[in-house]
Amino acid sequence: MREGRYLLNIEQMLEGSGRDALFREAFERIDGTRRQKVLSVKNARSQAAGIGAGLLIRKALADHMTECRAEPGAECAAERPVLECFAVEELLSMLERRNAEPCYRYGKNGKPYLKDHPFQFNLSHSGDYVFCGVSNREIGVDIQKIQGDNMLRLAKRFFAAPERRALDACGDEELRRRMFFRMWVRKEAYGKLTGEGIPGAVGKCLWREDPVGEETSDRDMEKELWWENDLVWEEYDVPYGYRMAVCRFRWETASG
Repeated sequence: MREGRYLLNIEQMLEGSGRDALFREAFERIDGTRRQKVLSVKNARSQAAGIGAGLLIRKALADHMTECRAEPGAECAAERPVLECFAVEELLSMLERRNAEPCYRYGKNGKPYLKDHPFQFNLSHSGDYVFCGVSNREIGVDIQKIQGDNMLRLAKRFFAAPERRALDACGDEELRRRMFFRMWVRKEAYGKLTGEGIPGAVGKCLWREDPVGEETSDRDMEKELWWENDLVWEEYDVPYGYRMAVCRFRWETASG
């Protein structure tokens, strides 16, 4: 399956006159396992995020089936992933009313995957968005809304010394905030790639510096980056006010 990056804005299920009807329709369109997860939480935003996750999994499955029909038995060539962005109503219009129920299994550290489907997925949500990454190898993704004032406390607890020094050296408060969240989404994405979560990324430096000791520009970070010869990174600074990161193993590492 091709690399897939899906971003869903769930705001329509939380605001507006038609939110309740849209919420119910979206809930009925996700699989049974996801419905049970949604019912297990009480917060409306968490429920909407859970529904959004189920819709994006259905989108990934639909894309996979389309590829299978178009090129049966063919392997997809490696390509730079395209970030596809949707609103809930728009995504519902793309999905068929009925779809085969996916069968979830859980690997090392409880990381979920889909039985009988040759791709991996990972999910993250923050604020009004749910982010889903799909790959033919293990993948970890994270999205974070840029907010909060406890950056330095978290950095002291979770970041490696070079990361903390980079934050300390940043003289502008807003630039420091943006830098912190670029670092934080990398931590989360790496932890979700391995299934170990943030504890697996504590003290590990994931901040890429250029030869003169400065972080590469946002424009450079739109490209895939190799880190320590075994990880592939992607970063996105959309939507405005959010940061997203994707972390994958290199094919040689994953298949070896």
